[in-house]
Amino acid sequence: MTAKGLLAIGSEFIDADLRRWVVRAMPVIRNAHPWFLRPLTYLASGPFYRVDHELEALEPISLEEVKRRIRAWMQANSPEWSPDDDLDEVISANVADLEAATSITEIYERFQPDTFESI
Repeated sequence: MTAKGLLAIGSEFIDADLRRWVVRAMPVIRNAHPWFLRPLTYLASGPFYRVDHELEALEPISLEEVKRRIRAWMQANSPEWSPDDDLDEVISANVADLEAATSITEIYERFQPDTFESI
């Protein structure tokens, strides 16, 4: 996650143990490169800073609530599909895969939810 625009402030994360965390601040700690490499890395890719995430623990969430949020996201954001596919069938297959998942780890493996936004 980057500090560009501080877009992550307010983002909620759910870990594999169903604990929830919200990002409250993202202070820049320091330049991530040693002083003697900074001129070279700046020319190649610009400045690169180390950012700390100040997280606040929230109440844990149930797996069913996670699935409900993902279903809502799926309905709001149609999956990639080709014109030859029936969109309803694609969504139904994804929902069936979601319902079969028994853990956050399985959901991640099936859907790569780091691509989800606002679930």
